Amino acid sequence: MHSKEKPKKIEIMGNDGAHYNFLLKCDKYGDLRKEQRFIDFAVLCNKMLENDAEARKRNLRLRTYAIVPLSRNTGLIEWIQNTNTLKNIVGDYWKKNNIKGEMQDIKKKATEAKEGETHTKIWPALKTDIKPVLGSWIGDHFPSPEIWYEAKMNFIKSTAIWSMIGYIIGLGDRHGDNILIHAHTGEVTHVDFDCIFEKGAKLRVPEIVPFRLTSNIIDAFGIFQEKGVFKKSCEIVLRVLRKNSPNIQSFLYSFIHDPLIEANNNVKVEIKDGLATVSKKLTGQISSTSGASATVEEQVEQVILNAINDESLK
Repeated sequence: MHSKEKPKKIEIMGNDGAHYNFLLKCDKYGDLRKEQRFIDFAVLCNKMLENDAEARKRNLRLRTYAIVPLSRNTGLIEWIQNTNTLKNIVGDYWKKNNIKGEMQDIKKKATEAKEGETHTKIWPALKTDIKPVLGSWIGDHFPSPEIWYEAKMNFIKSTAIWSMIGYIIGLGDRHGDNILIHAHTGEVTHVDFDCIFEKGAKLRVPEIVPFRLTSNIIDAFGIFQEKGVFKKSCEIVLRVLRKNSPNIQSFLYSFIHDPLIEANNNVKVEIKDGLATVSKKLTGQISSTSGASATVEEQVEQVILNAINDESLK
């Protein structure tokens, strides 16, 4: 497969005679046991959402999948059928509409503008030239009005859930290859959970957005954009998470003491720092420098603004 780690897609025949696809992955720097624990956390969040009347009425739930670690950095990952990556979908539609939005195209634009290879100073021009296309894909892929509406709602609500859970746990590395969209339902699923507990903020180029909410994703939301269903779903999910704060912190605290997860003391210190940040978010603290607690609505409003802020996206 086209990835720096070169994972393999394999097929296993079960006792029932059916064939099941898995991804055999060897991640040199990651820890699949930690990723398995994140899936366990997602299952816990689903149970919390199921127990809440508002979330249950809106069918707010995550699509999860199985991870079977074979060692620290090797394991089998359930193949999620009928999905494509956000990167592939957007890239195909860029080509279809003759939009040059790939990284090599952006570097070329920057070089031609005599700005080296950075896009920061040509950001306004990029926003004008590289039009969002994900909304067009949903319209073309789901041509029936009823199916289109259902797929769009699935996309919006699943994006909201992943955004809030990712924000709380400090999930980073949300590039286009790590976000899958189901071809039949429009539902979003995230993969690759090694970069948690604000690990992305410590990268060479720090990640400073709370979750991925780029123009393409907002384009797929429709005319209400980040308002409307998305914002309301975020508020419901965050309220449920804050309500269940003791259970969440108890589960996440096991990352420190689990002997199967990286035992390096420096890593454990980083996890402890990350858990302290999780605790603050679950009490409504938006800024690390402010001790004031915001309401759920205020917190959602602010993190959405942080996610779409041009200064954060450059």
